[in-house]
Amino acid sequence: MAPLVVDGQAVGAMCLNRLGPVFSPEDLALAETYAAYASIALKNARLYERVIEDAEAMERRVHERTEELQAFVNLTAGRELRMAELKQVIKQLRGQLQDAGVKPVADDPLAGDG
Repeated sequence: MAPLVVDGQAVGAMCLNRLGPVFSPEDLALAETYAAYASIALKNARLYERVIEDAEAMERRVHERTEELQAFVNLTAGRELRMAELKQVIKQLRGQLQDAGVKPVADDPLAGDG
């Protein structure tokens, strides 16, 4: 039996059977080499799973952040449209007052190109 060790921790064992006499030292060395390769494969598989999980979590966070930013852009665009409409209404009201012979007293804080 050869232990499977990942980061200093035993995670399993590789069992060997033989139909003949006992294992030779070369057989045991070969078994230890295969066990080391199997341990590396297990570690790589775990790392791969972790990378996939981290990538999925990052993708979810990016998606959530994109939705938040899109909501902000939509809100800002909506405010800009309402501000432009408000400027137009104020311009019309000032024109109506002036047409009626009334000089608006307050300065128009929204006056400008619009």
